[in-house]
Amino acid sequence: MEKEEGKKTEYFEVGKSPDQKFAIPSELKPTNKTGWIFSFLFILVVVIGIIRFPFSSLLAGNIDVTIEIGLPWSFLEFDLNNPEETPVKFGSLILDLVLYLIIAYLLDVVINVFMKSFSAKKIKKSEQESVELYKT
Repeated sequence: MEKEEGKKTEYFEVGKSPDQKFAIPSELKPTNKTGWIFSFLFILVVVIGIIRFPFSSLLAGNIDVTIEIGLPWSFLEFDLNNPEETPVKFGSLILDLVLYLIIAYLLDVVINVFMKSFSAKKIKKSEQESVELYKT
């Protein structure tokens, strides 16, 4: 293959295919923070479920207690009267995890937009200061 004279090679932006009409803004791309927020939300829900444990009725001798973990749907349900039942509710677990993932993504986008706007203001302010110093 010989290089044709007068024909320039076309280069495309990284992460953008030649047939792509638009690019996704960098603020909307999920980052590592999404996973951390998702993990934090899941652990927070489990801790809230443990805090809501009915110690008083259990100490009073009532063994007809059901322990439910999960918000808004309980995905773990421990029935002390019937311990043979499976405690995991897979439908609720999947719905809760999808909801937590959406919340984590939205929080990540909000954090990214806030940080980008804050850094843009800081850069703009420093550029104005450098222009003022140059003028004097």
